[in-house]
Formats: sequence, structure tokens, C-alpha cells
Amino acid sequence: MPMPRLMLLPCAALLLIAAGGSEMTAGEFLTGMNKVEAQGMTAIFSSDAKKLKAETERVIKLYDGEVAKGSRDYGCPPPKGKRKLTGDELKAHISGLSASQKAQPYRLAFYGLMKKKYPCK
Repeated sequence: MPMPRLMLLPCAALLLIAAGGSEMTAGEFLTGMNKVEAQGMTAIFSSDAKKLKAETERVIKLYDGEVAKGSRDYGCPPPKGKRKLTGDELKAHISGLSASQKAQPYRLAFYGLMKKKYPCK
């Protein structure tokens, strides 16, 4: 028996919400970085650069929340404002990940880099 049209709309809406809420993988982030890099000086205005920036800001907020809770699972960074992380460091770290690690959320790759860069003593 076919699904009534009225029921299809809520199902489609749920699918869109679920798809929009998914995290970017480390591999997708790296692909985006390469794409933005290839755009040269105009990249700063691109939607790709804005997506990468927004995703990084989101991940940093999550990371800061973990640090604020006292978690030492992802390293022991200096206070905000004293951390230094370049795009080249981030790109090198993600490029060095295995294929299975690149399939994981970008958030985990970022956390891994922070743990490597700022190990707990």
C-alpha cells in the first residue's frame, strides 16, 4: 500500500534535518582545505572557506567544553589566547591519518592533534 502524500512530507523533513546535522569527516575537511587552497586569494570569499571556518569554530567550542570539564583525554592545552595552531599543522596532521581515521569525524582528528601538540605532563 503506498504511503499517503501527507506522511511523505514529515519523513522528508526528518531526512533533511538528519543529513544537515551530520558531522564533516576528517577526509571531507581535508578535501575542502585542498579545494580552498587551490582557489588562491579569492578563497577567503568562498562558501567552502566559510564552511571550513564554521566547522572549525564548532569543533573548537566542543573542545573547549571538554577542557573546561577537566577532561585530559584530548591533551592539556594552554589557556585560550595562548594556543597556536596553524592551518599547515592541521593539514599535515589530517593528511597523515589512515583512511579509516579520515572517515571519522573531523572533530576527532582535531582532538587528536591537540593531544599530540599539547600532551599532559
